[in-house]
Amino acid sequence: MHYVTMNKIYEQLDYFYAHQQLGEAYAYLLNQLNNAMQNNRDDLVLGLLSELMGYYRVTSQFDLGYTIALQSEKILLSHGLQNSIEAGTCYLNIATLYRAGGRYLEALDYYQKVEDIYQNLDCHDERLASFYNNISLLYQELGDLDKAIEYEIKALSIMKDINNSEVEIAITYSNLAQMYYQLDKNEQALDYLHQSLSLFESLDYLDTHYYAALSLKAYQYSLDLKYDESLKLYDEILAKLDELYGHNKEYQIVLENRNNVASQMSIKGLQLCEQYYENYGIDMLENFKEYLPYMAIGLCGEGSDCLGYDDELSHDHDFGPGFCIWLPREIYDEIHIDLQEAYDHLPRKFMGYQRNTTSQAINRVGVQCIDDFFVYPKCDDDWLNIDEMTLLNCINGKIFVDNYGLITKIREYLSYYPRHIQMIKLAEKIHKMSQCGQYNYNRIQQRQDKVALQLCLSS
Repeated sequence: MHYVTMNKIYEQLDYFYAHQQLGEAYAYLLNQLNNAMQNNRDDLVLGLLSELMGYYRVTSQFDLGYTIALQSEKILLSHGLQNSIEAGTCYLNIATLYRAGGRYLEALDYYQKVEDIYQNLDCHDERLASFYNNISLLYQELGDLDKAIEYEIKALSIMKDINNSEVEIAITYSNLAQMYYQLDKNEQALDYLHQSLSLFESLDYLDTHYYAALSLKAYQYSLDLKYDESLKLYDEILAKLDELYGHNKEYQIVLENRNNVASQMSIKGLQLCEQYYENYGIDMLENFKEYLPYMAIGLCGEGSDCLGYDDELSHDHDFGPGFCIWLPREIYDEIHIDLQEAYDHLPRKFMGYQRNTTSQAINRVGVQCIDDFFVYPKCDDDWLNIDEMTLLNCINGKIFVDNYGLITKIREYLSYYPRHIQMIKLAEKIHKMSQCGQYNYNRIQQRQDKVALQLCLSS
């Protein structure tokens, strides 16, 4: 009788996975497992159980996977194979299942069993590379990135000497990229990421590992402050993972990363404007470096963003990237036209936001003259007559840089009313409260005007 071999089974499974036919692969596995068990083909049963563990791991059906793991180990023990190379491969699949399920200590125990068995393999054996790859991911989960990278580099050195190992190399590059991102070594991470994606795409190999690498590209977009592109790519990845595997563990990880980027876009206006200045304004002002000693840069004035009270509902008008450049009169008269033109050429969109300016707020950002923007009370009448909101607009917000120093001195001077002015203002308010409470309230009571009474009490 002609029996199918494990290599033939692998070829058929590879075909299903390459064509993203996950359901067909599962049905085929169950059918072959049933045939192998009926024909007492324990050699095939072990291999098929390992493949089933992989399927349940990818689809996050961990409890079913753990059941298969126990059955596999029982077969090994019953045949006295617990120290064989076949057992090492089986333990590797069990360890990887436990790692994916978050049962790290049990995974480490099985990885150690694999290491004890695989130490007899040739140092260039691809099974040893697979072990290094997988235990590296465990140490990454445990937070020991140095050890994780050490094992990953060992795996890479083996695979580079093995023919037809491009997929495994691409996966390893992706793993290394992720770890270097975690270490904030973004240049090394980006280099590995480029190599990973280039290999995956040249092979037209689109499985969970490819989408993991692609999600790192989305993460890099967020680091480059290309939030719209980042979210778009994350959404494409999520749609594909959902189509292929449902809401498995990989889907949940990508979704969490996507939501982290979305939360970064919900940013306070002052923070948005300061980052905009740091990303674009600093370089733009280098063209005016001889005037830098006279400049102050920041954002204050009208608007809830200057008070720190802005929220998502504030984004409908007069919100978005921008900053003020303040200059003393003589310098302003000399360069404000050229400087404003340079400012107007800065990118209009930043971190997913574009300033939506109404006609009432047309001059809130850009080049400003210190004398025109800031008030400076010189006597008691000035302090008493200047509107309180005008004074507030001069001291709210944030000054990012004050090379000239004058604005800092003005804001310190305006930080609060002089003591005697404060007392006058307080007396004025108390007088108004007295008029409202002691006089008006009694008269309103007599009229039984309940609305007016409530207004009076709340004033």
